[in-house]
Amino acid sequence: MKRIILAITLTLALGGCQFFSKLQTFADLGTASISNPVTRDRLQQIEAGAVLVFTGLNAWRDACEAGTINVSCREQISAVQVYTRQIPPYLTQLRRFVRTNDQVNASVVFNQVVDLIGVVKGRAAENGVVIQEAR
Repeated sequence: MKRIILAITLTLALGGCQFFSKLQTFADLGTASISNPVTRDRLQQIEAGAVLVFTGLNAWRDACEAGTINVSCREQISAVQVYTRQIPPYLTQLRRFVRTNDQVNASVVFNQVVDLIGVVKGRAAENGVVIQEAR
């Protein structure tokens, strides 16, 4: 019985971390819709967020290679790279949609990039690496 309660508590805690990480990402970048279009300024914000994510992950990789963090960091980084590799092609599409003022597709791609950044930040946080902008 204690194991079941512990498992449920742990699951909720980790799921909650992911939820709050995504919530923070949405608060930082917002979501895009037809009534909330993707402008060049919002494109710059999402690109700055992507640069921040990649910079944080590079620091994580460097610490892993130096051996200053846990042994399983290589597997953790590989699991996160599945998501980070999807971001650059989406950003390329997003730039094209913003340039041609295709707001429907720009909104869809913008929201996908926000989701990916949230997943990456959440996965990194689950492994003890916090990626956030300095305020």
